[in-house]
Amino acid sequence: MSGRKDAERAYSRGISLLKSGDAVQAFACLDQAIDYDPTFTKALQQRSFLLCLMGEPQKALDDCNRALAVDGNDAWSYLHRAMVNSKLQRFRAAVDDCTAAIRLDPMLLVAYTERGSALCELKSFDDAIADFTQAIELNPHDPVNFVCRAVAYDEIGKYRETIVDFSYAIDLSPDDPIGYFSRALAYHKIDDYQNAIDDYDHVLRLDPQFADARQNRQIACDQLQGQLRNGRCAPARNNDSDDERKPAKVYDIFTKAEISDS
Repeated sequence: MSGRKDAERAYSRGISLLKSGDAVQAFACLDQAIDYDPTFTKALQQRSFLLCLMGEPQKALDDCNRALAVDGNDAWSYLHRAMVNSKLQRFRAAVDDCTAAIRLDPMLLVAYTERGSALCELKSFDDAIADFTQAIELNPHDPVNFVCRAVAYDEIGKYRETIVDFSYAIDLSPDDPIGYFSRALAYHKIDDYQNAIDDYDHVLRLDPQFADARQNRQIACDQLQGQLRNGRCAPARNNDSDDERKPAKVYDIFTKAEISDS
């Protein structure tokens, strides 16, 4: 048997298997779908996604290019290629592909997230913040873009804005210890040790094995005692100060969107 109907059946099986976590069988079904119909862009997109997860970004890029050769006006094909380019650390190409996707579909939320992430890699933090802000306007109920924007604010030293965005993320995902830990780091950077300690405490209630939080909490307690001995009861550091940061341990919290089904 061959043809588009067979390809669609194989594709549907592949997506179901992917959602159930069986990536190997999902990949086999997507292979079959593309064998039945080599112009099936959705199957090419999803196979590129799986190839990227499997550590084969160059093969994933080939699938994206094949999909775009079939239909050069498919926003999702540009978006998938942007994700592959980011995996290959070709961040300028990723930005260009996201821009093409957004031009074709201005409501494609994840394209703003992906472009913002690539812009952060290029150190274009103001442009990244604008993209994360647009994504938040499209969906204010997803904590991911608040986290991403908070990280971008942190990179340019706007710690109070960082705190506000992590607070939004915490409200949307109150059981995630990373949100509290990340906000604690921002409090730590402006010498607001009491709020930092409170957040580290919350992290440890959610995850008692979180060693970085335990270590940073002790640092904050020592610094708070020193602050009180010096007669300082409030944070002293200006929001945009260039003073040396306190030794809060850095934790990788930058979150990127994933696509599993277009």
